[in-house]
Amino acid sequence: ALVDRLTSTSTSTSTSTSTSTGREAWLARWRRGDALVQREVVSVLASHGFSEGAVVRHTVRALPAGGLLMLGNSLPIREVDCFSSAADAPGLAGVLSQRGAAGIDGLIAGAAGAATASARPVTLLIGDVSFLHDVGGLAACTALTTPLAIVVLHNDGGRIFEQLPVARVPGIDLAPWTTPHGLALAPAAALYGLAHVRVDDAAGLDAALAAAHTRAGATVIEARVPPSGAATLQRELAARVAAACTGESFQP
Repeated sequence: ALVDRLTSTSTSTSTSTSTSTGREAWLARWRRGDALVQREVVSVLASHGFSEGAVVRHTVRALPAGGLLMLGNSLPIREVDCFSSAADAPGLAGVLSQRGAAGIDGLIAGAAGAATASARPVTLLIGDVSFLHDVGGLAACTALTTPLAIVVLHNDGGRIFEQLPVARVPGIDLAPWTTPHGLALAPAAALYGLAHVRVDDAAGLDAALAAAHTRAGATVIEARVPPSGAATLQRELAARVAAACTGESFQP
């Protein structure tokens, strides 16, 4: 996304030839670095099967033209930034986010409000703890006529804490932070009479997204991924990008 903004900026009128040349050289370095990272992202995702990164990438690429993407806090917003680019959703009308008093509260109700107010298809990408925190918000989805795809990254807890300094404390019990719950989400959707699909692979996710984007009302898509997969994926990607950058020069 940054490279996209830089590209737009570079087309503005230059005050001098030297300034324009310097700007283009600077932008070329950003583009080269971005292409390097994108190659490593594709490679890492291919080696991890149905991961959180794969769910994010498939979800963004499936966004309907003119639709809105709403991002949950903690991991989802970071993972979209890491594993996707603006080129993955050229017809996207906008990206929404909100942060409640407890950070993750009210996301489902907020997405329902966005779908109602905009009359555009909305895709909400959130974690399972965020979903459970606002499960009552599903009541706001029952009267929707606009498509709302609620994609839940179900990794059985708040796994962002596995990537924070607390995870490196020797002998630490992370359960009070990650709060694993072992719950399935289908009963919550059924309580409110909403469509629900559990997916365990990319093909199932693609099919569920295609259906949700054309179905009036809300669909809960429960994407089951490995519990600690996000931390593993991020560490491997960081290592591979660092290795790929060896010998590369991004300096003027």
